[in-house]
Amino acid sequence: MKRLYTIVLLVFAFNAFSQSQDYEGLWHLKGEGSFAHSKMYLKFKYEGKELVGAFKNDDGDPDLIYKKESTDSTLTVYFTTAGTPANIILTKVEGDKNHMNATLLGRFNLKAIRLDEDSQFNFEIPDPSTGGPPEEIRRNLMAQGSSSTSEVATVVATSFENSTITVDASNSIGELIRTERYNNLTDHHLFTEQRDADVNFYNEQGLHGKIYKLWIYDADFYNPKTDAYDYSKYADYIEDASRLSDYLMFNMNGRGITGDWGVSVAESQKILINILTDLKTKYPAFSYIEVLNEPDYEKRLTPTEYYGVYKVFYQAVNEVNSKLNPKSPLQIGGPSTAQFDLNWIRTFLDEFQKDDTEDKKLDFISYHGYFTKPGKEYKFYKDDPSLVKDQRVILEKEMTSRGISTDIPSFITEMGIYPGPLFDDYGNMKNDRLRQAAGVMSINYWYLNSKRSYPFNWVLRHQTEGRKDQLVSRDSTGTDMIHTQKFTPYGNSILMVSKLKKKRLQVSSSNQLKEGKGVYSIASYDESGVSIMIWNYQSKNTEGYNIELIIENLPKSFKKKVKVKTGLIDAKNSNYQYDLENCNLTMNEKIIERKKGRVFKTTFSLEPNALCIVVLESE
Repeated sequence: MKRLYTIVLLVFAFNAFSQSQDYEGLWHLKGEGSFAHSKMYLKFKYEGKELVGAFKNDDGDPDLIYKKESTDSTLTVYFTTAGTPANIILTKVEGDKNHMNATLLGRFNLKAIRLDEDSQFNFEIPDPSTGGPPEEIRRNLMAQGSSSTSEVATVVATSFENSTITVDASNSIGELIRTERYNNLTDHHLFTEQRDADVNFYNEQGLHGKIYKLWIYDADFYNPKTDAYDYSKYADYIEDASRLSDYLMFNMNGRGITGDWGVSVAESQKILINILTDLKTKYPAFSYIEVLNEPDYEKRLTPTEYYGVYKVFYQAVNEVNSKLNPKSPLQIGGPSTAQFDLNWIRTFLDEFQKDDTEDKKLDFISYHGYFTKPGKEYKFYKDDPSLVKDQRVILEKEMTSRGISTDIPSFITEMGIYPGPLFDDYGNMKNDRLRQAAGVMSINYWYLNSKRSYPFNWVLRHQTEGRKDQLVSRDSTGTDMIHTQKFTPYGNSILMVSKLKKKRLQVSSSNQLKEGKGVYSIASYDESGVSIMIWNYQSKNTEGYNIELIIENLPKSFKKKVKVKTGLIDAKNSNYQYDLENCNLTMNEKIIERKKGRVFKTTFSLEPNALCIVVLESE
């Protein structure tokens, strides 16, 4: 789940904390370096003798402070933004009630500046009874009360089962969707120093994207006071991404449309048309618009109100496409919900059906893939990735019943096993890194078994949650450890997928998946050979597998000698937490003499959450 998934800890070094009102009011937390353009705000007020407060990021709703700890010299304030924890240490400047020094996440320098009450950035501290899915997740995690620096033992198999995987290399079941080419970048102001190198590295590794999603706050482009447009804030971000991917998707937050510009809806649509025209002209790769992010969680709009914003956007898109007639016209979709939320999706489809606008537009339906909540309890995909397997069938029934074309694809524009602050081992990501790699591949597997479903990986580098990183950005405890050409296990698993061939093959297994756990496999072929990816998703379970792989009906083009390439991701292989210098996926290679017949056999073992690939090519 996007938007600053943080655990935030604020430490104020005060001379004394008592009945003083010195800390009431609004504070702007101004950043340096990667956070130079951040708009973070903290607000305090007293309710009787109780100090209450909230944190607000520029594009999100305020998040309530839920816990305070004080000593003679410090006040520690805990809160969560978009459901996830961070830390900021603020130090009072002696004799100056309007400024404080600060450190974000223990490593980024900030300045806290008091703002006037009539500041345009003022906000209301939310009611403590409000809160969305991440807030509930956070409360559950807090109840576990674990140390943030606790060590965890490396998970190893406690037992092994046998599994036979059989591939029929003559039985194609269609084109393989290249999930490694659908991906996300984090916000424009984060990891800017590494971004050029990251783009070059991904392109060199064969991971150039088909569609990458960027986060664009449309209100930033237009200043209603000066009637001026300015795109410089995002220029480098979009230019870098344009080198990384064929097409770009902009998630646009709609804040200008919903009030930030302070003009009528009709006027805001004209502004939006100008913005989209300029962006499409400047950046031709810009081809997709996702309207808002997780509006079901954000709760500032009802589903019906959301469609009103969506309509303003699609009408603007139609105007821009008509005016520019671009080679790749702008496409638009939503409702970009935090889950496969049928209440929201049904209302969205209802409103689309009722919309009598002649050129109404819906190019894709988007939502996120982390969990479902059919009742009061969350069902996380980390516990059963197969929970996603019927989503497309359900969606197509809803579309068909409203006369909406089922050719419209599903874009799962964020997905993974750790939404917001979720974890399996609190405070240490060593094992969770492998769980993330195998878990995301397992969710992808079920989406790939659904027609017209396109899961987007999340994310190259996450702003706070290291479990989601594809490139090495943090150590196992979350401390900065930024490298520009080193993959995490999750990043290596994406690289592993890129080594699959073009067409998917039929695979059979001697073992059945149980609640989405067990041995998974995807096999493929093209004119260059045959490849199969096999992984053992166990989540927190500890079952290992002894694998016998049989590939039958090898292509007749295979000569007597066969080149066999294998790669492995586990606790000791392709894992920077074991060997940083040699952490990128290694493909071991050997030449074998093909025996009589067109069959290849091999055996190997997989520890819990280990992944491997076998590639056969004619020598």
